[in-house]
Amino acid sequence: LAKQTFSIIVATLTFAPAAHAACGGVVKFRPGESQATYRGAVSGYEYCDWRFAARAGQKVTVWLNGSQDLQAILYSDNGDEFDNGLPMTLARDGDHEIRVLQPRSAARRSERPKAFTIRIAITDR
Repeated sequence: LAKQTFSIIVATLTFAPAAHAACGGVVKFRPGESQATYRGAVSGYEYCDWRFAARAGQKVTVWLNGSQDLQAILYSDNGDEFDNGLPMTLARDGDHEIRVLQPRSAARRSERPKAFTIRIAITDR
């Protein structure tokens, strides 16, 4: 019985979905500012999420610096990828997430963490 239990656990770990890396959180701005900068690192199928609340029509701009294998996407809407430094208009009110990850082809061959810096700006125009 113990041997079967061990085999099930190993199989579960082997096929586990993407994991949240030790980065991300809630986007917070200093008083009077509309942008913030964060650092993180991902490897394999890991990802980092930054959450924020915003209104429809507001613009979110993301600058991602690091490996060219990394992508920043607006995860909470339809998964649109950000173009570095170009604003994206939000389609709805509510909570949103920006997710930094690697595309599947890069994640499969990624063994070492890929460090990055992300700057997030949210504006009314």
